[in-house]
Amino acid sequence: MKSILIISLFIFFIISCSETNKQEKIKIDNKFLKKLNHEQLDLLAFELSERNSIDSLRTLNQYRISKGNFEYYYNLAATYLELKDAEGIKILEKGAYYKVNNCLLALAMFYENGQFNLIKGGFLITPNLDSSIHYYTIAANNNDLQSQYSLGLTYYDQHMKDSSDKYLKMCINNNSIDESDVKGAALDILNRK
Repeated sequence: MKSILIISLFIFFIISCSETNKQEKIKIDNKFLKKLNHEQLDLLAFELSERNSIDSLRTLNQYRISKGNFEYYYNLAATYLELKDAEGIKILEKGAYYKVNNCLLALAMFYENGQFNLIKGGFLITPNLDSSIHYYTIAANNNDLQSQYSLGLTYYDQHMKDSSDKYLKMCINNNSIDESDVKGAALDILNRK
């Protein structure tokens, strides 16, 4: 009950901040975060995101990672990538080490397209099909639907039928919810052969 009061007061403070100054500095620390449960942390993350409080979002995501919630590497990386900071790529790589599918998928896409030129740190990812396939494969074998489809499509474009069929069939047979009809697209490709 005490933590509900704490989070309620903090959210009231955030909401009462001037609407015109969405980047107002909101400071949080680990001592405060330890008092919150998972749902309260999610609510706090949403509010901080709405207020564009990047430093506090970073603190929150670092806290969650320190508690063994490695999927938050992706959220932490996003706070850096949004500001075109090369540190975001390094954080994605840390998440990839822990086999966080969103980190693996993001790295695979960056290497596939070579589209990421970061200003701070002078970091540039050039297209590298081998690196892209590497990250897609780890995520696909970790049951990531989008990676299974993307890897199947990559192999299809490379005229590697057996590998393409393997990952497209994995995608179709994946039990994950398919909101973007990736499974339908995979089936269409398999039917074209």
